[in-house]
Amino acid sequence: MAVAQRQAPKVSVLTLTYNQERFIEQCVRSVMMQQTTFPFELVIGEDCSTDDTRAVLLRLQAEFPDQIKLLLHERNLGLISNTIASYNACRGEYIAWLDGDDYWTSAHKLQWQVEYMEQHPDCRLCFHTARVVNVDGQEIQVAGRATFNHEQKIEINSILARNDITTAAVMFRAVDGRLPAWFAQLRTVQDWPLYFWLSLHDGYFCYLETEPMASYRLHVESITHVMRDRGRTNTTNQQYEGRLLGSIADTQLIARQLPHWQRRYLRPRFFQRYLALARLHIEQHQFSASRGDCWHALRYFPINHDFQKNSLQLLKALIRACLRLPPIQST
Repeated sequence: MAVAQRQAPKVSVLTLTYNQERFIEQCVRSVMMQQTTFPFELVIGEDCSTDDTRAVLLRLQAEFPDQIKLLLHERNLGLISNTIASYNACRGEYIAWLDGDDYWTSAHKLQWQVEYMEQHPDCRLCFHTARVVNVDGQEIQVAGRATFNHEQKIEINSILARNDITTAAVMFRAVDGRLPAWFAQLRTVQDWPLYFWLSLHDGYFCYLETEPMASYRLHVESITHVMRDRGRTNTTNQQYEGRLLGSIADTQLIARQLPHWQRRYLRPRFFQRYLALARLHIEQHQFSASRGDCWHALRYFPINHDFQKNSLQLLKALIRACLRLPPIQST
């Protein structure tokens, strides 16, 4: 069982939530089931939900008053501002991330990760094997094993190109002070920019192969899902374009924080988003805009990253944009 919460928490669990009444109780109870030899707190940034998320959280806080710290915003702050406020409220030596629609599946997750971090003081961030599930909790894949080796040290350059770290599996050493000023300028995501910022401090990142101890819910609102499963989501063209442009703007913001030699690692991220914009504009018969998108994609073409596949995809889009050919409609 968890120890009595009378001293300063060793771990702060950071949870962000908005309109997640369907998932939030499972998330919170997966934290409260943790069996540890140290105190921990759960800091929840509730971003003025319009459903019953807040009511569920107030009920759970009454059940666990010494551990749950609610930040009940009077107006909707948005993802990034909620992240900043919630991060700044954390008091733990370590921070574990768990979004309000995700959940942990092992009661020993926190204990196991803290023990590893204590035994490896040079480790800044560790993450473990996790399940990726859909909105109904059905497994889509297991994250980590196919990408990393056990105790593999992760270079920040690989994260700049593509983020394969599952947020629900992450624990990192808290950094003194607040998040950097540029963090408030982000538009779409906060996870890989946070990893980038943490990488500027001492310590390495490490993957730990375990049995899955967390479930990360891939839903239609996430940029990852939208980029991968565009044809099977309810995302409108306008929403899709907005997310792509926001992701490009976030990547440009990170690029400005990097020395010139390191910016090349962002090329795959830029390329994929401009290529997705080109395809969208072809769908909308905006062929001139699509040709501009193809030019930007070519500008950021990742030479050493899936060269043949990327070349073919870009060539197909460019031909359609130049010949004004709409996509073939599937029947």
